[in-house]
Amino acid sequence: IGESAITEEQYQLKTITPMFMHGWQKPTKVRNKAGKLVTRNNPISAEAREASFKGVLRYWWRAFQNPSMKIEDLFQKEINLFGGSGSKKESLQSRIRLTFEEMVYSEHKEEMFPHNPRHKVYAIPKGKVINLRLSVLKKDRDLFEYYKDLLDLMFHISGFGQRGRRGFGSLEVKHLSWNDMQEFLESVKTLLEKITDYQEIKVVQ
Repeated sequence: IGESAITEEQYQLKTITPMFMHGWQKPTKVRNKAGKLVTRNNPISAEAREASFKGVLRYWWRAFQNPSMKIEDLFQKEINLFGGSGSKKESLQSRIRLTFEEMVYSEHKEEMFPHNPRHKVYAIPKGKVINLRLSVLKKDRDLFEYYKDLLDLMFHISGFGQRGRRGFGSLEVKHLSWNDMQEFLESVKTLLEKITDYQEIKVVQ
């Protein structure tokens, strides 16, 4: 594919709290509290994964859809925008690609639970710079601004990885800044309005 066939945007991210995200996990035999031998998957390092970022993006996309939409229509719309498998007729590759400039991993450990400081877990440490690229093919350029707005909204309100709702996995985005809480809220409101305007966007098969 030639360069002209792709539309892309670069995002420079920086972790402002540790991010507990992992890739492959090693199956390990351990005994549970009852003394029974069980298999648990233990991470061997922290790893930021493009698929996880895309999963978070899909989660927030679903959260902002019209609650009165039929589940079948919601399912089809999601497949059209993000790819997926339903029936053979519905299966589509993703129109959006999220890729890191380089592999993001760490063997550093951080405390995950304040009440249990001895329990440390592999984490991407605070201050780690992550370069993310958003890209779409030429045929999907009409959706490019939509995806950009979704990403910006996600970066406003979401954490990433385990305990992302407790403040971990928070990211600073180079092109997003606010002077106070009011500016932040106005920015979120503007993006929500833009996302709403896109609700009727036509997705071409």
